[in-house]
Amino acid sequence: MLKKNILIFIDGDQTSWKKIQKLLYEIENKYEILLCSLYLDFSKTNFKQINSSLNIKYIQCFRKKQSVDFCLIVDALELLINKRYIFDTMILISGDSDYIPLIDKYKQYGKQVICISTNIGGTSKELLHKANKSICLPSENSLEKLKLNIDGIFKEKNLEKLERNELHELLLLKNKKFKTLNYGYTKFTSLMSQFYSKCYNKKR
Repeated sequence: MLKKNILIFIDGDQTSWKKIQKLLYEIENKYEILLCSLYLDFSKTNFKQINSSLNIKYIQCFRKKQSVDFCLIVDALELLINKRYIFDTMILISGDSDYIPLIDKYKQYGKQVICISTNIGGTSKELLHKANKSICLPSENSLEKLKLNIDGIFKEKNLEKLERNELHELLLLKNKKFKTLNYGYTKFTSLMSQFYSKCYNKKR
C-alpha cells in the first residue's frame, strides 16, 4: 500500500519538545513526508535540533517583526497555491485557533488536514472540530489518572469487559467534569482506542 504524501508544519511555540521527536518518528512510518518545517524564534529559546532522519527546515521567526503563526500561514498558503508539491494531506502540529482559516482553505482545495496538539490546556476545541482528524497528546500524568479511574471501575464492578458506551457513562458518574475533549479527542471511541494501545497495548 502506497503511503500518502504529506506536508508537515510545526508551530514551535505550541509544541512540547519531549513529545515531538517520537511523534515525527511515528508519522514517518505512516506517511511519505515531502516537507517538514518548524517555526520558532530560536534566539529566545534553548531549543536543540530534533534528532530525526527527516530533513527538517528550521524557520527563524523574530517575534518583534513576524509571529510564528504568521510565518507558518504564509508559507503553507504559498505551497498550497503554487503546487510545488503533489500531496494529499497537511499535518499541522499546533493547537492555536489562529490556524482555523488555514485549515478551511486547505479543505477547500481538497486536502486532508490532520491537527496534532501536544498541549491539551491550550488547544482550541474549534480547531479540533475543523480538521479532518485531530489528535491531542495528553500528558503522562493525565493518562495515568484516567488509567486509575478505569481500573477502579473494573475493580468495583468486578468485570473484565465493558461496552465503551457503558464505560463512558460510568466515567461520567465517577467524575461529572470528565470530557473527551479534555484529552484532545472529539469521540470517546477514538480516545479509548489510543488510550488502550498506549496504556495496555491491547483493547478491552
